[in-house]
Amino acid sequence: MMWNRKFLIVCNFFLYGISSSALSQPNISDCMPEKLFLDSINNYINRWIYDSDIDADSKISEMNRLQEISQNCFEGTSLPVAFLIHKKGVIYHMEGYNGNATSYLKAIDNYNQSLNIRLELNRANSSDLTEEIIQGYIQIASCYYYLNELNGAIQNILKGLDYANNNSEKRSIQMLILRLYTEAARNFEKIGDFDQAIKYYNGIINHRLVLKEDISE
Repeated sequence: MMWNRKFLIVCNFFLYGISSSALSQPNISDCMPEKLFLDSINNYINRWIYDSDIDADSKISEMNRLQEISQNCFEGTSLPVAFLIHKKGVIYHMEGYNGNATSYLKAIDNYNQSLNIRLELNRANSSDLTEEIIQGYIQIASCYYYLNELNGAIQNILKGLDYANNNSEKRSIQMLILRLYTEAARNFEKIGDFDQAIKYYNGIINHRLVLKEDISE
């Protein structure tokens, strides 16, 4: 694995209040509150996750390090762990765009792991993760689309729609529903199921009208 100097410098910026003892052998008492920890690693990761000068193996290695810290800091399933696994999916997803089909499969695996944790946390009413869950289904569907496994893409789009329609109070969820209709129409059209494609294209039109009415009110 190539750890270039730029990446090692960036890693040294992860100093958001986690004690040095937490980095070596963390436990619950060493760690900051979960929400603050999540905000901190999000800010840190955004410094380098989309940097094309840093190789994917280095990014995954650092994600694994952060995941180990998270698992030692927080008992059971936690928001930071779900977040980090999802971000590993993002890294593999981007590698897929570079022509590595195997990376899409790794992305799907990580997205599913993260999704299952978030579903569990949402069922426990510990957090409102509805948007993150729907985004998870969308990203899994995207990976299947680029693998040309359109049935897998459609299956996840419909799961996302089902979940969104049961949790559709917020406007942000309504916008995700619009995206899901768009993805559904595109995938059904590509497999030649034009009746279903027309159904979802009509859904796009109707949903845009609903959103427009909400704005005018």
